[in-house]
Amino acid sequence: MSDFINLQFTVDSHKQYSEDQLLDLLVSKLEQLRNISALKGDINDVLLGYDFDEVDQGYIYAELEPGSLIDGSDLNSVGGSLINNPTTFSEKAFSTSSIADKMKMIGMSPTSQMKMLVADYSKFFNQNESALMNNQNKLNDFISLFLSDMMGLFNTLMPELKSGADLSSMLGIKNISPKLINLSKDLGKAYRKALSSEESSGSLSSSVLGELKDLYSQFMNELIMTIFFGEGAVEDVNLSNNRRIPFSI
Repeated sequence: MSDFINLQFTVDSHKQYSEDQLLDLLVSKLEQLRNISALKGDINDVLLGYDFDEVDQGYIYAELEPGSLIDGSDLNSVGGSLINNPTTFSEKAFSTSSIADKMKMIGMSPTSQMKMLVADYSKFFNQNESALMNNQNKLNDFISLFLSDMMGLFNTLMPELKSGADLSSMLGIKNISPKLINLSKDLGKAYRKALSSEESSGSLSSSVLGELKDLYSQFMNELIMTIFFGEGAVEDVNLSNNRRIPFSI
């Protein structure tokens, strides 16, 4: 049996939350437990991982350091409960994101953030390759998590892209795959064109948006295949979520 403490907290499933909002809710609930002396230690230290119910967003899952929960009877007061079967958490959240890792990325250069994302996801994939490749749903979920983190990174790059910065250089693409260099340059141009168009006219034409979506899709497809499956691999995973592009001024 695992020594880690696995919890779940209920949230209003009728509301739509962003990941940041759900994370804020989780931290708030843990702070409440600490304030009533039911939890000890700094939240960033005791919270090892978290995950969300992506189907109806009815639950937030958390994995805590052993010994950090002092009194489990107070969980009810914040809509929480213990997960008695330790495999429940790992099955529900095969990949969890560490608060400490997210905090570490704040202030990093885009190149360092990209390097960290690629290293972390590659390590997880290599350690769990058999389980992922034998379960299409888990593999697709894993790819979706990676795409979600990449979208978050791209959102931070909008000001630099708009001012003419080179996407390939910002992300250190040459260190990942030379094949991605030209694609990243074309994608950077498409972003600058779209950002300029929206700023001047207040909207995007279907052709400009279509070009941006196509290039973003091509870039993410090639990135995923290169990182996880090796160049020349046969594409047999669901990459449809990469059609959702990060775009804001």
